[in-house]
Amino acid sequence: MDEITSILFLVILGSLTILFFKMKPADKNTGKNLPPNLGQNFVHKLLWLKVSLLTAGYAIKGFGTKLGPIVTAYFGPFPAIFVLDRNLIHEAFVKKGSAFSDRPLFSKNSASAKFSSNGFIISFSRGKILTLLRRNLTSQILNSSGTKSFSVHRKKIIGLLLRDLRGKARNGGSDVGIIGLFRSSLFMLVSLMCFGKQDDDLVHDIEMNHRGLVDIFFKLNVFDFSPVLAKILYFKRWRSFTSMRKRQEELYIPIIQKIRRRRDEQGIKENSYIDTVLALDIPVEDGTIRKPTDDEAVSLAHEFFTTGMETTITTIEWAMANIIKHPHIQKRLLDEINSVVPKEMATEDIEEDSLLNMPYLKAVIYETLRRHPPVETLLPHSNPQGDETIGPYHIPKGSMINAILDVGMDENVWPDPNEFNPERFLMKKGQVVEFDENVADITGTKREVKLIPFGLGRRLCPAIAMAMLHIRYYLACLVREFEWKTAEGNDEVDLTHTYTFSIVMKNQLNARVRLRNHT
Repeated sequence: MDEITSILFLVILGSLTILFFKMKPADKNTGKNLPPNLGQNFVHKLLWLKVSLLTAGYAIKGFGTKLGPIVTAYFGPFPAIFVLDRNLIHEAFVKKGSAFSDRPLFSKNSASAKFSSNGFIISFSRGKILTLLRRNLTSQILNSSGTKSFSVHRKKIIGLLLRDLRGKARNGGSDVGIIGLFRSSLFMLVSLMCFGKQDDDLVHDIEMNHRGLVDIFFKLNVFDFSPVLAKILYFKRWRSFTSMRKRQEELYIPIIQKIRRRRDEQGIKENSYIDTVLALDIPVEDGTIRKPTDDEAVSLAHEFFTTGMETTITTIEWAMANIIKHPHIQKRLLDEINSVVPKEMATEDIEEDSLLNMPYLKAVIYETLRRHPPVETLLPHSNPQGDETIGPYHIPKGSMINAILDVGMDENVWPDPNEFNPERFLMKKGQVVEFDENVADITGTKREVKLIPFGLGRRLCPAIAMAMLHIRYYLACLVREFEWKTAEGNDEVDLTHTYTFSIVMKNQLNARVRLRNHT
């Protein structure tokens, strides 16, 4: 039924698209070297309605490599320019980063904007608000002292996970689902960072609501093209969305208001992200300032959960899949962990600072990010100040510009790119093995781009340090205490991927977990 509705929607919207292009004035840049177009025909434009801007990478690559390093694709009537070449990505988003600013992904009144700080930012000067939000994150909750302040909670939460696993791992072990195993544990931690300590049942309800919202997120693109028409044809989807959003507000707003009262009336500052959000001074066009509203705080909390959870969980699952697939990697990783952390120590006693002395662990994570990047595209950018160039191509003012992020598979940079080989990130200094920082600059600030797992340049993800810490900590604790193998009845780990909010395993990883002998 949903397919029939989709066809009907495309036919109706297609008619509007034809009218749009008939009425559209001639391109004033005719004759300039514009990026080649993937397709101008009517059907091609309609097909893009089934693809999100954030999950378009696989489709762009299929067509784009035949046309060159930069291509233009249409999402309905809206053109978007995609940069595929790593050197041109570096030129556009690092060297000329100030010319290409962040662009709201959604229109102000779209359904999708309600899930993101885009709905917050687009009402103001994007640069000022975005800078304010990033500075708040990096100077408060995500700086080194802010991250360290949650170390006790991290140890406690991972301790609960390990104790639960020990029961499953005894007597020959049992099969467990990796995603389910990590999701609730990590959500508990991120929830504590976002809202402070809350009742366990409330955290569970928030998790279930958040999971539903993430699942529906990329089904909302139809509402961004023609909201009125889509709400009629996709009324069940719209009803589901509005119901989940209402439930989200019912869960979040009482917590937000409680934190606000404690801050304003009692002068109590809590160690939580939302406490820092409520302290922000938002610039208004008339030159005054105001505080964030409850609705804006809900959107920012949702975004904190999404960015702090989804790609981290995805990376942990891909890392575990390759650790299981390659037993020699698991053994070498275990040897390194044991060389840093004495065997007689309890797993919960692993100190976070010890993780910095595990170069092979870091190499395993980097190789995971190279081979299985969490996302395929950046958030959209634009050039609002005027026309620009990227390489030999002319980029008209106001263009929507993006990048395809699978540069980690470029065989000109990475020999045997399909092979999972953490040692490509290591070097020897005498008898000491160290991580080679020159091999992989994931910040994109050096002379070239080799990996882009967390964005790059001025728009590098502010949560990168937190994500890397959580991935290291979970992997070190789980490999040290448990032996991981393929699930009962499975001969091989299936590395087939699919596209949701991030690039995930098509078949979620199940694994057999057993206690190691030294425990």
